[in-house]
Amino acid sequence: MNTVYGAILSPFVRKVLMTLEHKGAEYRIEPVRPFKNAESFARISPLRKVPAFSDEYLTVADSSVICDYLENKYPHNPLYPKNPVERAKVLWLEEFADTRLQETLGPGLFFEKIVAPAMFKRAPDTALITRSITAMPALQDYLESELTHSPFAVGGELSIVDLTLPGVFLNGRYAGYEVDARRWPKLAQYLRGMLEHPLYVGRMEDERAMLEALKPR
Repeated sequence: MNTVYGAILSPFVRKVLMTLEHKGAEYRIEPVRPFKNAESFARISPLRKVPAFSDEYLTVADSSVICDYLENKYPHNPLYPKNPVERAKVLWLEEFADTRLQETLGPGLFFEKIVAPAMFKRAPDTALITRSITAMPALQDYLESELTHSPFAVGGELSIVDLTLPGVFLNGRYAGYEVDARRWPKLAQYLRGMLEHPLYVGRMEDERAMLEALKPR
């Protein structure tokens, strides 16, 4: 059985779950708290990061590695373009979202506004939040220059970057951050369309209860 270890609010875990759902593959989730995981989790994910994955063949960590494995295990409904130019663009934008974008919206906004008060019982670091929000326009300028008016980030088909980039922004939205459609119209239109995709709609339905549980009482 495909087993995903992680917390469903993680954009990295979300990417893997949507890949499995897009492929029509069965799976189960083994919950792991990303900031307070057990020592035994290091045996599955040596970097102690979510997600990790196991099936009857292997155990592996890192969302990009897992999704590449799933692409080859389930080659139908492909998420990686065959065209080498489009494939390179997809892999680059996936990496950009997983690193620079997530580093800004994740620890600097989602963690501070959602996770820190709920799990660590402390007030958000307002200075860090301000620095993160200040850094976003340059990142959004870059994405605006890369996107077209296609519903998808690259080419005319759903790809792995479409299961990555909007998910990072979704966590920003959970923390109250929205892209200004007047300044970044292509990016805002792309995000709006992707977050209405059935894969994202289904994930958001599953995530609603967890978000409610994290709200201050």
